[in-house]
Amino acid sequence: MIRGIILGMGKIAQTGHMPAYHSAALEQSISIAAAVEPNLQSRAIALQQFPQLKFYDTLEQALNHEQADFVDICTPPHTHSAFIAQLLSHQQNILCEKPFAIDEPSARMLAALLKSRSDVIFMGCHQYRFSPVWKQFYDFKKTFSEHDRFVLQFDVYRTEADPGLKIGSEVWRTDKKISGGGILADTGVHYLYLCYWLFGKPLAITARTQTLLYTNSSIEDTANVVLEYPSGVAQINLTWAADRRSNSARFMTRKKSLQYDGTSLVRFTNDASEALQVPSASDKSTYITMYADLFQEFAQQVEQKKQRQDWIDEAYESVRMLQTSYESAARGTTIMVK
Repeated sequence: MIRGIILGMGKIAQTGHMPAYHSAALEQSISIAAAVEPNLQSRAIALQQFPQLKFYDTLEQALNHEQADFVDICTPPHTHSAFIAQLLSHQQNILCEKPFAIDEPSARMLAALLKSRSDVIFMGCHQYRFSPVWKQFYDFKKTFSEHDRFVLQFDVYRTEADPGLKIGSEVWRTDKKISGGGILADTGVHYLYLCYWLFGKPLAITARTQTLLYTNSSIEDTANVVLEYPSGVAQINLTWAADRRSNSARFMTRKKSLQYDGTSLVRFTNDASEALQVPSASDKSTYITMYADLFQEFAQQVEQKKQRQDWIDEAYESVRMLQTSYESAARGTTIMVK
């Protein structure tokens, strides 16, 4: 059994990470020794569900008083780089919510630093790779021949930025200094790393951003990103300004396709169709299971003391694609990816 400390007890920690750690899949492999959360209101909410938690005001206090094998960073993005550097100085294994850095220079520096430390296991929380739906998309991609050309489209519509635990009136996701951006940095990065997982680095990125709802903020609430690859194109459409929440995706070649509408997934081959069994996107238990599967994979690497440089690459490339998307939108042009 490995022991961990959770850094930050906001919504993602309380509704995603902690339920995953307490799931049957992990009860024999991971335990959470303590949490770091200076906000007393967040602590009070957490203790209602997890009364056994021991709290500290600072990460340094927790590291000095607890024997831990890893720290799980669940704080807002602008804090990630400094906490990663602090944990490296303590030779601590690291889980980190996305994105692991707020800009490309910081991501590049951290990636190099992490790769130089074979004594530390780092994993970004890219839980979408463990989704039953996106696993079907990955398996579909593996059936392609060298002559297949594809179109992939993600449509992600929300009615607002996630308000978190609703403590106070501020939503940090709409503050660029904290979040690093708007819906692209918050939700879009998930789909950027999915595309990296499916296809690797794109040849070029074209992006456009708009502000339709949060007109008094410095962030975009709507974005469209096109990723060009040697054998196809992927498009990501996102908004916080929709009238209702919905998710859909289409993955197509000339002879076959997958179509997902948020509740059902259908595979079409020529004139035939087959419904594939997947959970609804609104099924919270599936969301927790994705985290549990990710944490289990991390725990195995910690026990084996084997660094996964491909995990570091994935975290870095996700930030690089994100920042290239913002650069493309700002310049109003397509950016070639080196």
